[in-house]
Amino acid sequence: MSTTEAPYAAALEARAAKHLTRHMQAVERPDPRWITVDGADYINFSSNDTLALSFHPTLQQRSAEWAQQYGSGSGASRLVTGNLHLFEQIETKIAQLKQKEAALIFASGFQANSSILSALLDKDILGKTPLVF
Repeated sequence: MSTTEAPYAAALEARAAKHLTRHMQAVERPDPRWITVDGADYINFSSNDTLALSFHPTLQQRSAEWAQQYGSGSGASRLVTGNLHLFEQIETKIAQLKQKEAALIFASGFQANSSILSALLDKDILGKTPLVF
């Protein structure tokens, strides 16, 4: 083990000794409301698909159509590869629905938080280091 890896290995061992390590749990997902772990069924309270829309037949069909037309991956961000009209259309609809000037969709909650918070909490713009609780 290299000298760079040794401190990380020690830290991981210390966490394991305190039972603080995490691991991926193999599950089956018959639908978004349920998960099956080791043969036992559980209500899935951890999903962000509370309306079970990921299994809605119409949305699955439209997703397949869009994948055929636009591909199954972004390739890069919209700033790098350009903005497709379908993004502008949905953002316009959302802005109108919310009665706002504009809307911006993100691929995930993590992306939204990391983008928005870094913009809103910029110490150069605020003139001081922000304090967030």
